[in-house]
Amino acid sequence: MKRILLVLVIICNQLISFGQVISPSQNWHWKDYNEQKVHGISLFQAYQKLASLTKKPSPVIVAVMDGGVDSTNIEIKSVLWINKKEISGNGIDDDRNGYVDDIHGWNFLGGKDGRNIDKASDEKSRVYHKFKDIYEGKPIDVSKLNPAEKKQFENWKQAAVEIEFSDEDAANLRYISMATNAIQKLGNTIIKEIADSNFSTAQLKSFQPIGRNTLEAKMAYLRTVKMLGIEPETPYSEMIKDLKEYVEGKEKSANAKSRPPSAIRADIIKDNYNNLADQFYGNNDITGPNARHGTHVAGLVASIPDSSWNVKTLYPTIQIMGVRVVPDGDEYDKDVALGIKYAVDNGAKIINMSFGKSFSPEQIWVDNAIRYAASKDVLIVRAAGNEYYDLETKAVYPNPYSSYLNDTANNIITVAASSDEFINNTILTDFSNFGPSFVDVLSPGNKIYSTLPGENNHGYLQGTSMAAPIVSHIAAMIRSYFPNLSAIDVKKIIMQSVWKPTNPNAAFIVPQKEESKKLTEIASTGGIVNAANAIQNCGQPIGYVANNTDCNDNAYSLTNTCSSIVNLKLNIQGYYDADAHVMRAVMANQGVSGATATDVDDVTVELRNSTTNALVVSTTARLKTDGTATATFVTAPSGSFYIAVKHRNAIQTWSATAQTVGATPLTYDFTTAANKAYGNNMIQLESGVYGFYSGDLNQDEAVDIFDFPLLLNDNDNFSSGYLSTDLNGDGAVDIFDFPLLLNNNDNFIYSSHP
Repeated sequence: MKRILLVLVIICNQLISFGQVISPSQNWHWKDYNEQKVHGISLFQAYQKLASLTKKPSPVIVAVMDGGVDSTNIEIKSVLWINKKEISGNGIDDDRNGYVDDIHGWNFLGGKDGRNIDKASDEKSRVYHKFKDIYEGKPIDVSKLNPAEKKQFENWKQAAVEIEFSDEDAANLRYISMATNAIQKLGNTIIKEIADSNFSTAQLKSFQPIGRNTLEAKMAYLRTVKMLGIEPETPYSEMIKDLKEYVEGKEKSANAKSRPPSAIRADIIKDNYNNLADQFYGNNDITGPNARHGTHVAGLVASIPDSSWNVKTLYPTIQIMGVRVVPDGDEYDKDVALGIKYAVDNGAKIINMSFGKSFSPEQIWVDNAIRYAASKDVLIVRAAGNEYYDLETKAVYPNPYSSYLNDTANNIITVAASSDEFINNTILTDFSNFGPSFVDVLSPGNKIYSTLPGENNHGYLQGTSMAAPIVSHIAAMIRSYFPNLSAIDVKKIIMQSVWKPTNPNAAFIVPQKEESKKLTEIASTGGIVNAANAIQNCGQPIGYVANNTDCNDNAYSLTNTCSSIVNLKLNIQGYYDADAHVMRAVMANQGVSGATATDVDDVTVELRNSTTNALVVSTTARLKTDGTATATFVTAPSGSFYIAVKHRNAIQTWSATAQTVGATPLTYDFTTAANKAYGNNMIQLESGVYGFYSGDLNQDEAVDIFDFPLLLNDNDNFSSGYLSTDLNGDGAVDIFDFPLLLNNNDNFIYSSHP
């Protein structure tokens, strides 16, 4: 019985994505530990620090990728992003971004006719049935599968195991179904006398029934609710709704193996799901049929206050962009990937992702989209999830680590949920996922008060879904007042600013788990985010920033008198003429002003910290037909650095090892062998000659489906001249450019670096 009850308690934490209904004191998460002995984020103290600054804040767009954001809520409405390039309601794509009337964002779960997907199947069901005919009952030689096929097969095997509905699952379902029916019957009896259809358990305890039937119903109701572990503040109507949704979901799971998922997407959205290039679907209804979770998240991102503290007078700069990609059920990878791209392309500098799932069959789409966001300096704040998984052994997606790309995105900060010790007698929650290799920080996530759908509604939810947007708010504060800081800088500042226990070895009780953990076992920082500390730390140096005036800046330990020179030799795949053994003079041939007869193109050369890989300084160098380029850094430190080279249509390529840079010019030749590049990430152009892969048109560090629309568009328009889409450098964007892109896409070419 205990197992069943615990299962239900955990499930109740997950009824709506990564959030749940409950209730204590409002806005405890804003408080300060030093002043109130509450493990909040010291928000008021942060605002006071911001108020003392002479600089004015800049607007920051935060994309809330969720199940919907209620645009009619008064407080949410006041902070919604407005696409000023679009004319509302005219049915025309005024800004030509492919999305008609996207005034406040976009709904990727809607149809052109205005209908919306509300409930969707679990991904494990979709994975199992999609590949059932390929793998079930058939001998599979894994050694003959390519990496993508192997990943697909492993996903299917896992889904085949997890889709099984165990005897224990069936027992739990029967128990909860009976309990739900009993509570509803008892509640209806009580309502006749108490005259309140939304009573809570706490209210019922003080209610004195007149009739014997009502008294017996009351006592039975209280016993059943206590057995189920339901919070006493939960209103009757919401409790019944959540229990019924849970039962409905479990009944669907019970039949998942025998009943393939419905074709609801094909009916409503009508996109070609398997084609990522088919991206202009959906509608502009950012609210959707159930915006409870997303509205709560949006309120936390904007940190809409109670009446006692008018934050907006100090902080009017956060703009909420609604991006609906999360149905009731598991989100689709395609929607997530395109949702990220939409947010980035339309100006979001922070993306909040309070959702997740155990399977990601099209993971590569999302992986590439995340790296596209990184290339555009966008920070992603991700909820760790509510299953109490150890993420060291169990993956939850979206994930910073890409098994396809074999790297980890550095623009994601993953958030676990902390609790106030006065609420749960601990600062740990009993639902949050954890794992220091995959979780960066903790943030308040237990019983959090925020906006709900309706003109002026508020309430409590809990989960890592609530913890993440609190971090998004801190990140938005920083990016608003310190716009020169990069996404990576903001992540570092938040992580470096956490509150930690005085005793780093202190262990805290995990409620209902009969165990204790250190904060360092939950997150890599071993601490809870702190807004005041973060604002304070924004004034400190974050890495080296060249100012072109100070050649010996002691704050950054510069040792050079002034300049450093790096002489490079490299080839670009598409530009290389194997017959002539040199590259084409692309700039000169296309009539670029000032170009000489030997000018190929400009490349960006960066020096990267050999330990942290952070950008130290960058410059532009002119690439010649013989492959030579001279990079002159006006101010640069002496030391050991990776050399990273970027070109407008080639894969970013790093030196195989860190190189010593100083007063003496450095020479580095990429062309002699594949192992001169990190990860051997170059193509052989002819015997003994190597070059950078071409085709990364959108500069997201991968040659993939996201690059095709750019090439297709210029090809369809018969474009010519000095264009990045002219992959072979012949002056025209045409069929001769496609083989380069197709081949590198098929071979999963992506940037390789530490």
